[in-house]
Amino acid sequence: MTGVYTIMKQKKKIFEVIILMAFVVVLGNFCNKRESMSNEYQYVEEKKNVVEQYFAEIVPELEAYASYIERESEGAASLIYYVCQTVEEIPNSEGDDGYYIYVGEQWENHQVNWDWFFVKADLSEIYYYDIVDGSYLTLEEWRTSELYRNLE
Repeated sequence: MTGVYTIMKQKKKIFEVIILMAFVVVLGNFCNKRESMSNEYQYVEEKKNVVEQYFAEIVPELEAYASYIERESEGAASLIYYVCQTVEEIPNSEGDDGYYIYVGEQWENHQVNWDWFFVKADLSEIYYYDIVDGSYLTLEEWRTSELYRNLE
């Protein structure tokens, strides 16, 4: 009987080792997937930063917007602009290949939308995006349209 008991004990230990090894493999896969997700998130954030920097260089009106908002709000609000996370956040958008940029005022507890822009994925062009009718204007068209904010 002692021999059977010893064999059963050894089988139990082998089973426990197999379970432990399986757990380590699963945990390792989870960690690798998590690292992959982290790398993907980092890439997306870096790309968004590049798009936002490009946008700020090409649209100098942002400086006037910032000054106007600061002055008119007496320092209570500031300019905010950022690449939106998903196309679903954009009214009337078609999901084009590029990045939608929100521009507005940042207050302590809310934001006020001013404008939307669309930057092509290859950073070759920027368009003003009219969220009301879903149309796009080149920056030159926008600057001569009624939609342009002349803050002088």
